[in-house]
Amino acid sequence: MEWRIIVPVLCLIGILHVPGNVAQVNNTNITDRFTLRFSINDSFLDVYINSTNNATIDLRKNITSQVESLYKAKYEDFEHFEILQIRNGSIVIEGELQFTNGSKPNVTDLTQILNNGNFTFVIIKDAISIAEVTPLKHSTTGPAATTPATTPNTSQTASPVTNQTATPVTTVSAPAKVAQINLGFSIVQDFKDIYSNLSNTETKELSNNITTACSRVYKSRFPKFLRMNILKFSKGSVVIDSVLEFDSTNGTSPNVTDVKDTLVTAITNGNFSFTINNSSINTTNIPETSATTPATTPNTSQTASPVTNQTATPVTTVSAPAKVAQINLFFSIVQDFKDIYSNLSNTETKELSNNITTACSRVYKSRFPKFLRMNILKFSKGSVVIDSVLEFDSTNGTSPNVTDVKDTLVTAITNGNFSFTINNSSINTTNIPETSATTPATTPNTSQTATPVTTVSAPAKVAQINLFFSIVQDFKDIYSDLNNTETKELSNNITTACSRVYKSRFPKFYRMFIRKFSKGSIVIDSVLEFDSTNGTSPNVTDVKDTLVTAITNGNFSFTINNSSINTTDIPETSATTDSAASNLTDYNITFKMNNAFTNDLLNMTSDGAKKLAKNVTSELDGFCKGFRNFKRSLVWKFSSGSIKVDGLLGFNDTLANNPNATELARGLAEAVRNGTVKLPVDPKSINVTDSSRFTANRSPVLASMLTALWMTLASLLLSAVMH
Repeated sequence: MEWRIIVPVLCLIGILHVPGNVAQVNNTNITDRFTLRFSINDSFLDVYINSTNNATIDLRKNITSQVESLYKAKYEDFEHFEILQIRNGSIVIEGELQFTNGSKPNVTDLTQILNNGNFTFVIIKDAISIAEVTPLKHSTTGPAATTPATTPNTSQTASPVTNQTATPVTTVSAPAKVAQINLGFSIVQDFKDIYSNLSNTETKELSNNITTACSRVYKSRFPKFLRMNILKFSKGSVVIDSVLEFDSTNGTSPNVTDVKDTLVTAITNGNFSFTINNSSINTTNIPETSATTPATTPNTSQTASPVTNQTATPVTTVSAPAKVAQINLFFSIVQDFKDIYSNLSNTETKELSNNITTACSRVYKSRFPKFLRMNILKFSKGSVVIDSVLEFDSTNGTSPNVTDVKDTLVTAITNGNFSFTINNSSINTTNIPETSATTPATTPNTSQTATPVTTVSAPAKVAQINLFFSIVQDFKDIYSDLNNTETKELSNNITTACSRVYKSRFPKFYRMFIRKFSKGSIVIDSVLEFDSTNGTSPNVTDVKDTLVTAITNGNFSFTINNSSINTTDIPETSATTDSAASNLTDYNITFKMNNAFTNDLLNMTSDGAKKLAKNVTSELDGFCKGFRNFKRSLVWKFSSGSIKVDGLLGFNDTLANNPNATELARGLAEAVRNGTVKLPVDPKSINVTDSSRFTANRSPVLASMLTALWMTLASLLLSAVMH
C-alpha cells in the first residue's frame, strides 16, 4: 500500500483514540445510556457557562475522572461519563453514563453507588437523579449518535420514588422564565428530629408525600405549575417551608392570594391524607429569575411530580442553611393607613405586603447573595409603618451588619428602586439573636393539656408578673367574653403553650391566667404566678427574654408579635388573696405627646422605649392614685405622630365600682394643663375607652376654652366692624 494512503489512515486512527474525543465517545458499541443529574455543594462561577474556559475545563476533568473511576470499579462494561451541561444551583451537573455490551445496570444500583462514592467535592445526595434512555439503534452516521434518545424506559425507575419514571433532561426545554412563590404551612403531626435532615429516608418519604399531593392540587389549578420544592421542616407541629415554581415565560403567573386560596380549597375538599392548619398558611413572592440561573425543567409526563424525579435541581432544593441571621427592619411609607392593614390576612393587606417584600427582596438579594427572605410582622399607623424581619444565611459565620442593611435601603431609595415612597428618616435596623436552623427548641407536645390550678397545692406566697403581648390573628367580638366556649379554647391554647415554656425555665412557675383579650390583632393581658415562698422569683426581664427565646425557637403554633411583649411586676400577695388580680378591669388610654418621634420607640425592648414607658407610667400612676381601686398603668406601644402613646389603666374591681372613662379623660386633661402630670401631652388627643367600649375623648374644660376663644374672636370682629 502506498505511503499516501497509509499515513492518512494512521492519522485518523490517532484522532479516534484521543481521550475525550467525540468520535471516540460516541462509538457504536454503546448499548445503554443513563441520564445523570446531581448537584455539588459549592459556589457556582459565571465562567462555568463557558465550556472553553480553563476553570470549566479543569472542573469537567475533575468530575469526569472521579465519576468514571467509581463506575469502572463496579462495572466492566462501563464505557464513559460525558458532562453535557453545568448549571447554577449550587453547581448542577447534567450528563450521561454510557455502557457497552448490553449489561443494562439497575437505576437504583447506579444511584446507590453515586450516593456511597468518595469524592473531593460534596454531592448533595437528595438531589441525585438517574434515568434510563432507550438504547440507540446502531447508525453509520456519527453525528446522529451524539444526541441521546428521549424516550424513557418505563421498566426502570429513579430512586427513591419507585412507581414513577424520571424524564431525561434532553426531553424538556426549560422555561425561559420561572416565577417562584414561597409557601409556608404546618401539618398537624408530631415533629421528629430526623425531619431536620432532608437526606434521611423517612424525611424524604414525608417530603415526597407532601410534594406529590400539593403538586397534584396546583397542577390541576394552574397549567403552568412546574414543581414544589421543600426547603426545610421545622417544629410546630411540622412546619413546611417550600417554594412553588410556575412557568412565567409569557409574563403571567398566579398571585400569592390565588396560591393560598387554592390550598385552602383543597383542604376543605379533603384532598390531603395529612391535616394542614389553615391559619398557618403563608405565601410570599420571590423575585422572578431566568431559567438559566436555577434549572427548573419540569417532568411534563407526570401529573404530580415529586422533587426527586425532576431532571434539574434549582437552588432552592439545597438543604436549609444551618444558621439564619435575622435583622429587624422598621420603616414607614408615605401612604394613608387603612384599618384593614392591621389584618395581615386581608386581601388588600396581602397585596401591599407582597409589593413591599418583592421590591425589598430584589434589592437585598442583589446586594447580599446570602439573603434568604423578608417577612412582614405587622403594619401600623404613621403613615404606614412596616415592622419586618430580614433573614440571611449565616452558616459560614458571616452576615451583614445593621448599618449595611440600612444603607442598602437608603441607596435603593436614592436610586428610585421602589414604586412606593419610603421615609428615609424612619428606617431602623436592629439585630435579632441568631438561631440554628438545625436545632430548634423542643416543640410542646400538643396532645397534653394544661394542668388545672386545683391539681397543685397553692404556695404560701405568690409573686405575680403582668405579661402583655399580641398574637397575629383576627380578633372576634366573642373574645371579649372570657366565658365563651371559643374564647376558652383560645385561652387554653395560649396558657398551655406559655405555661410549658415557663415551667421548663422556672421550676417555681405556678400558673398563668388570662385576664382579658382585646383588639390589635389579639392583645393578651395575662398574669404569671411564681411560688415565692422562699423569697425568690424571676425578674421581669428574665420573664420577657424567656418568651422571646421561645418565639425564636418556634415553640408556639400561634404567632406572637415580639415588639408587643411587655412585663411588669405586680406587688406580691399571698395565695389566698390573689383572686383579686383576675378581676382587674382595664381601660385603654391613648394620647399624643409633643416630642420628636425616634424609630427606636417602635421597639418596646429598646432602651429609649423602656425609659420613656417608665416615665409615662410613673406620671400616670401618680395621677391615677387619686381614683378608687387603681392598680397599675401600662404602656404597650409607641407610634409616630408626634409620639402616640397606647396603654392601659388597670383598676382592681368591676366596672360599676370604678371611675368612668369620662372622669379619667377629664381628670388627665386637667392634670396636664395644671402641671400635675409632667408630660407634654396634647389634651385634645386624650382618649379613654372602658371595657364596655365607651370612649371619652373630649373634656368639658376643653369645650369651655373653645367657647371662650370663639367669644373673644367674635368680640374682636365686632370691634373691627364698629371702627
